[in-house]
Amino acid sequence: MKRRNFIKFCSKTSALSLLDPLQFQQLYAATSSPKRMLILIELKGGNDGLNTLIPYADNEYFKLRPTLSIKKDKVLKIDKDKGLHPSLTFLHQQSQKKNVAILEGIGYPNPNLSHFRSTDIWETASDSHHFLAEGWLNHLLPKIGDGSELIKGIVFGENSLGPFRGATKDVLVMNNPKQFLRKKTKLETYSISNDINKESLNHILSVENSISHTIEEIRKKTLIEPSKESRLNNFPKHKMTGSLNALMKILASGHYVPIYKISIGGFDTHTQQENNHQRLLKVLDNTYKSLYEGLTQLGLWQKSLIFSYSEFGRRPKENGSKGTDHGTASVHFAMGGEVKGGFYGKAPSLVNLDQEFNLIYNLDFRSVYATIIKDWFKIKNSSFANKWIKQSPKFISSFG
Repeated sequence: MKRRNFIKFCSKTSALSLLDPLQFQQLYAATSSPKRMLILIELKGGNDGLNTLIPYADNEYFKLRPTLSIKKDKVLKIDKDKGLHPSLTFLHQQSQKKNVAILEGIGYPNPNLSHFRSTDIWETASDSHHFLAEGWLNHLLPKIGDGSELIKGIVFGENSLGPFRGATKDVLVMNNPKQFLRKKTKLETYSISNDINKESLNHILSVENSISHTIEEIRKKTLIEPSKESRLNNFPKHKMTGSLNALMKILASGHYVPIYKISIGGFDTHTQQENNHQRLLKVLDNTYKSLYEGLTQLGLWQKSLIFSYSEFGRRPKENGSKGTDHGTASVHFAMGGEVKGGFYGKAPSLVNLDQEFNLIYNLDFRSVYATIIKDWFKIKNSSFANKWIKQSPKFISSFG
């Protein structure tokens, strides 16, 4: 693979295309049992938590949203106070079985309502007034995995490392997963003979050669004969379908990658929110369902944790354009074989708002990260996790 072509290929920003038919491989290498995996689902733009987990018994909710509120008889009720948006049928079904951890009121102190800065805060786990260069997952990469993995993490459908920022050869970015897995390349390696900046140049070339090798190894094992594939139904009709399909191909091929990240865009619903949000939540619901079905069929469900997140929520009061503006605290979901279902955190008050008339958080997102670090990946010597673990929601079983 030519160096300039490699760089062009990895930095290309073409949109994802739908895979037709929607398929994944059932083949899985049974010779070894992979260690735990984390699958992150980013809801880009700021998901509206109030219309996701609906406080249908609170009259203030209907006052704040005279046109956008979900009618009581449409809410998928979980208890006498709260229920899910009618699009979230799978998550509701699983919540009734206590298979979903519903994390309420997630946020952080002194919230920033800029998409870019708040995303930066979530990706680096920084305070709102501090700027960190490395992603929160990058610090963990040396401690995650069993040594058999080709790569530590894969980001699908992005041209950014996100929570892996600062990583070099340990993480792959598949901006266009379909093209990434199908494109055949000639693997070439490089070296230098002169002594000008030899040490630093050799390091750069070593990283590039390692990434090129990893790309080819992943492609080789995922290009399985069509006759050995089977159809997985209910993939969401969205451009991120290619990301899900690529994720399943990699898992089915027998590769162990500890961490995956996929994204669903479009949640910045300033105008005409009702139909857009309904569609996006159905995509989210089908994403969880597809992952559950695929991971279960591959025998990986017990080893998997799926967690959704977004840079912020929406303002409780609807705006004049039948939408909602940037807000603060929101709700997110965790599922997996060792997830203890139920509510974690506390629903924010709709009356006691902050100075900007936004919801006041009660569950710091960094405490959720601490749960993932210590209770899921079993990393005991993380100074970051040690700082937040006392506040962390215990949604992971202690028997894993």
